[in-house]
Amino acid sequence: MTTVSLPESAAVSGLEFEPKCGDAALAEGWSILETGAVGHNHYHFHAHGIEAELEAGRLRAVERHATALEQYTASQPNAWADFRIRRARALVAAASGQPSRLDLSVLEKEAMRVGLSPELTRLQAALARTDA
Repeated sequence: MTTVSLPESAAVSGLEFEPKCGDAALAEGWSILETGAVGHNHYHFHAHGIEAELEAGRLRAVERHATALEQYTASQPNAWADFRIRRARALVAAASGQPSRLDLSVLEKEAMRVGLSPELTRLQAALARTDA
């Protein structure tokens, strides 16, 4: 089992997506997970992957990360992963022209309640677009 930390080893920092190196980092991350990696790597890789793919506008890839995280946590669901899965899907729906104001509002309130400031930006932008 591999014990590297994917965000560092795969350079998927979530700070800025550089398509040339970002795509390679994402491919490397998927490969590492497939060969076996400790549990926290799945959580962090998919969370960063969701952000990178949202930034790149690749909605199917966002859903792929959300589904992979959902499957990984199916036997032990938790609020951290659940929030990120629901947020990814709500943002994909909004970007696809089918926003749910209710879903986005609920997620915004959850993020504000628990102090997830970085996750608020995209939610608030999506909400603003539903008002336009």
